[in-house]
Amino acid sequence: MVIDHKTFPAAAESAWRAKCVTFIPQLAAYATLLDAAGEKRVTSCWVHLPIGGAMVEIALGVRPRA
Repeated sequence: MVIDHKTFPAAAESAWRAKCVTFIPQLAAYATLLDAAGEKRVTSCWVHLPIGGAMVEIALGVRPRA
């Protein structure tokens, strides 16, 4: 699991989701690098928004290794 912590102050869920979409390339890069390094496979990616009080799951289409 990858958890990225971001300081985004919005309180509305719609704002969290809209902002978190912009982090997809960054989280995808983390998942790709961890896979290439032979680390444990990434099963999910999350953005933690401590100021807004939320966690948002980012679906990357990450597949388990065969």
